[in-house]
Amino acid sequence: MTSPHALSALRPYWLVALKGHQHLRRPEAVGEALSALLRTLSVEIQGTLVGVSSIAPGADTLFAQAVLGMSLPWRVLLPVAELRQDFSPAAWQRREQLLARATEVQVHGTLNGGKEADLECGMETVDQADLVIAVWDGQPTAAPGGTGDIVAYARGIGKPLILLNPDTLEQRREGWRARPFVDEELRYLNGLAEERETEPTLPSPVPVNLLRFFAKVDRMASRTAPNFRRWVASSLVLNTGATLLVAFIIAFTLRLPALDALVFLMTAGAMGGGFYLKFRKVHERWIHCRVAAEICRAAIATWELPRLVLPDLQGLGETFGRLATSLRMMHLGARPTTPPPLADIRERYLRLRLDDQLHYHQARAARLARLRRRLITLFWFFSALAVLRGLYAGMYGTEGFSPEVSRTLSHFLPLALPGLAGCALALVAVFDLNGQLAHSRALVYFLLAARQEVETCQHPPALQRAIARVEHYLAREIADWFTLSQESRYG
Repeated sequence: MTSPHALSALRPYWLVALKGHQHLRRPEAVGEALSALLRTLSVEIQGTLVGVSSIAPGADTLFAQAVLGMSLPWRVLLPVAELRQDFSPAAWQRREQLLARATEVQVHGTLNGGKEADLECGMETVDQADLVIAVWDGQPTAAPGGTGDIVAYARGIGKPLILLNPDTLEQRREGWRARPFVDEELRYLNGLAEERETEPTLPSPVPVNLLRFFAKVDRMASRTAPNFRRWVASSLVLNTGATLLVAFIIAFTLRLPALDALVFLMTAGAMGGGFYLKFRKVHERWIHCRVAAEICRAAIATWELPRLVLPDLQGLGETFGRLATSLRMMHLGARPTTPPPLADIRERYLRLRLDDQLHYHQARAARLARLRRRLITLFWFFSALAVLRGLYAGMYGTEGFSPEVSRTLSHFLPLALPGLAGCALALVAVFDLNGQLAHSRALVYFLLAARQEVETCQHPPALQRAIARVEHYLAREIADWFTLSQESRYG
């Protein structure tokens, strides 16, 4: 991806899938055509291409050879019941050699085997792909799971297609949009300004560009945090202040233009805050940077695991799908041949992820508890004053004082005290202090239990499962942020 900030840019990864016939009349020509097509696509598409295919004889094998010949990542999807008798001895040996060079191998399909497994594997290949290449003669499929079925499925879900006729080598493109391979989200994040004097301090083996990318999006999220609830609270306080000022003017029959101007400014400020919440863009920028930073934080903390563990982003649409895919492919391509000791991986995750989150939520819970306690105290204080004023006025009246005190007791305080008490209680609701405090405390309890579980893991699969549970739970926080941004956007 072309970017003025290349040192901190992440290249998008695009998955190019292949489905084709096993029996070809001109296999050498088809292989050359696939290689030429991949070279063309690597120029047209900004980013890194990833081949996705099975390893059946014919088009699949030719595609794998073309992908590996260009030193591109290759993800293999195998049906659950692949039969050796479908291969000649030479083809099986070639299959084993190619699989040894695969970036990732996945198995899909049901245990029923046969053509049903082939169909499920083919549909999964299309589901994962950004672009589908079909080596297809255009004829209907004789058995389920053939190339014609997969082409029909790709057309049905709107995948961009390149149809390559294995006999004539004619190519035809279908379903291509004007700019089908530009990810605006990653493009925006890559374009954020980088402070070059700030060097990444996190240890390797995480790629330096990922560390720089995380540093800048995390910094931007902290810098542009719009504090949505604070804007709502500010509007509430300004409206309450304007109401109290009007009550003061009425109680003392003041005719001062300056006070009228102040009332106007306060109500205008409250309304301006509402317009800001409805029409601003800073909140959208913040949520995009914050979610991207949390995805990267999880990736950095789990980089040394056999499989990268990222937050479950289901329900957030496809906004961050390209970032997640690119991180996974970067990780697959950078895995060390000899993994580090389990104790080192565990300590790194505890330090970079669990302890960081635990300290944050402990401090947040303490801060929310203090704010809630103060606002509740103010509510009871102003409410008690209002009750005492009412009792005193009912029992003794407001006569016998100076005019200013009498007006305060009879005209101003009856409006001011309930208004202040209501404002304090409303702020508790605006900040959702009860819900946020309960949420933070629940997270603290969960993280303490998760920390103990991670510390006791003695085998990589157990550690992988424990970390996956943590990331799945923390993903709720990201979903809450995203939901809040959508509510404020359409509210």
